[in-house]
Amino acid sequence: INAKGYITDGKNENARRIIPISDLASAILRNTIKRNEDYNLHTDWIFCSPDGSQGNQSTMRNHWLALKKDRDLPGTVYSLRHTFISMMKNVMPEQMIKDICGHSISFDSFGTYGHILSGEQEQAAEIISLTFRESAPKLHPENE
Repeated sequence: INAKGYITDGKNENARRIIPISDLASAILRNTIKRNEDYNLHTDWIFCSPDGSQGNQSTMRNHWLALKKDRDLPGTVYSLRHTFISMMKNVMPEQMIKDICGHSISFDSFGTYGHILSGEQEQAAEIISLTFRESAPKLHPENE
């Protein structure tokens, strides 16, 4: 549902997708439903408008701005795509990430959205060192 309240099909055929819900995400959704009930909003919508009716893009933006202020978070809702892909790029197959994000096979998800995370370079250096220690122990001075 866009900001004007219209139900859309999305920008392309990849826009409609099934997104897996982890245990952590399920807990967050349950907490959100409980919060709605605490505000006396008995609704079928998780991210609802202030009166409990179906939300839209503006509703989601307002929820994000409140959460951002409450938790002192940076960025925009859209920047969360960058964060997600950056965090998943080394632990999840690329095609799985593309399916979740609605990217085509030819789209460069990592090039567009992947960024180096804090500590990632150090982790890469350690992996390289471990690999060479195991594969070529004679190359290391500590083994002489």
